[in-house]
Amino acid sequence: MRNLTTTLAVTFTAISLLAAGCGDEPGADAQGEAIDAEITQAALQASSDAIGASLVTIESARLVAEVDSQGGASCPEVSREGGVTEFEVSADYGEGCTPDSGIVSSEVSGDVTVGYSDRALSVSFGDLAANGNRLDGEVVGAYEGASGGSVSLTLEVDLTAVIAPETLHLQEVITSGLGTTELSLDGSATLDYASGSTYALEMSGLAMTYADLAGACPLPYAGAVAVDIDGTEATVTFSARSPQTGEVEVTVGRITTTTNLCEAVTPAF
Repeated sequence: MRNLTTTLAVTFTAISLLAAGCGDEPGADAQGEAIDAEITQAALQASSDAIGASLVTIESARLVAEVDSQGGASCPEVSREGGVTEFEVSADYGEGCTPDSGIVSSEVSGDVTVGYSDRALSVSFGDLAANGNRLDGEVVGAYEGASGGSVSLTLEVDLTAVIAPETLHLQEVITSGLGTTELSLDGSATLDYASGSTYALEMSGLAMTYADLAGACPLPYAGAVAVDIDGTEATVTFSARSPQTGEVEVTVGRITTTTNLCEAVTPAF
């Protein structure tokens, strides 16, 4: 009888410990899932904002290769003064129009001046806004190419954008190749939000067609953005289905999930 009582006590204790251990797991998993969700959302938002702001910058800087509009309807209206090695390009988007280049799919308003001297370009903004969001800052760099053909840009960007009620500050060094049907984007960036968040980003191999950028979900069809979020790296990877479905892959550590960027984030630009 004593042996039976001892056996039952041991068994009951083991079952109790096992139950307690099982009870701990859901709490830990739920906390992990919540952290992953926050990281995923931050990575999607930062990627969308960085790509969008970069595209507005590229739209502005590519004007260095433009010539006079010579009348007619165009967006923006462009005028050029100076010679071959030193000149200034002024571009006016008026009260708002969608750029003919196809680089930015939302309406742009205000004006941009691009100067070129000593083989370097500089961009200054005059009340520039994209999708109603005001942008200002400094852009310097270099270019190769000509209007109507391929243009390559190397840019150093220090940009502030007001996206009410948030304000973001973007510092980046990027390269972009502009072709007749698509563009590429690579570079590193730091994105600071006035609300207190700061992210470091690496954009690699991003490729976008102008047709996709004009669609309802203007995303790259290739490439990735790695986002450092408080020491945790989340990588957003784009594929050929991304512009059509909004789906991207987000990798955190060894875990990869598929999520819809266009449903999770409203593009700022």
